[in-house]
Amino acid sequence: MQTNIEEDVSEKFNLAIQRNQDESNHQLGKIKSNGLLFGFNLNLELIYFSSNLNSIIAPLRKKSQQITLSNFFNQSIINSFTSFTNSKMASEVHATLVDWQETPHQLRFSKSNLNEIIIELEVFNEKEQKSLITKLNSLDIFLKGINSFKNEKKMASNAVKHFKIITGFDRVMYYKFDDNGEGEVLAEEKSSNLESFLGLRYLAKDVPRQTHEEGKKKS
Repeated sequence: MQTNIEEDVSEKFNLAIQRNQDESNHQLGKIKSNGLLFGFNLNLELIYFSSNLNSIIAPLRKKSQQITLSNFFNQSIINSFTSFTNSKMASEVHATLVDWQETPHQLRFSKSNLNEIIIELEVFNEKEQKSLITKLNSLDIFLKGINSFKNEKKMASNAVKHFKIITGFDRVMYYKFDDNGEGEVLAEEKSSNLESFLGLRYLAKDVPRQTHEEGKKKS
């Protein structure tokens, strides 16, 4: 039985495939313009692919309607594919970079709810990788030292510092609620061009109810 190859990945998987050159964080189904997507069944047969693979797929389809994993990847990737298929994991990044058209790519396996395997390739960005390592190191430093803080204010000051590095936000605040629903900005880390909110107090009526409820749940 020949495989019916479909080019519209988003329709099959119900994923919103968006090409966004500026998107720095990987999200399943959101492909950068330099990213590639393949869909395979459990028999290693290609069943979907992103439109930016047309020029590669078209010549293969002229030769055979049955295109398999081995048309694109070496035995190491095939072995990893099989191992991932038999595992309980929903997603996994391949341990080593993949050379695709003489450019290093990061490869990710993901499982669809249709018992099929998605392979996503994205150009490896060394600058992004170093940035991620810096963020993870910052988080690790904070978590390892969390029990050493002598008071809440010191802990809060360190928390906002590290979480600003991790998130890249212009401002990170540590907001403490009182028992009566009012609160104070206990610590803040911000970009230099922003006005400081440090030390400001807010009445209970000025705090959105949803924010207050979330604060109570996490306290």
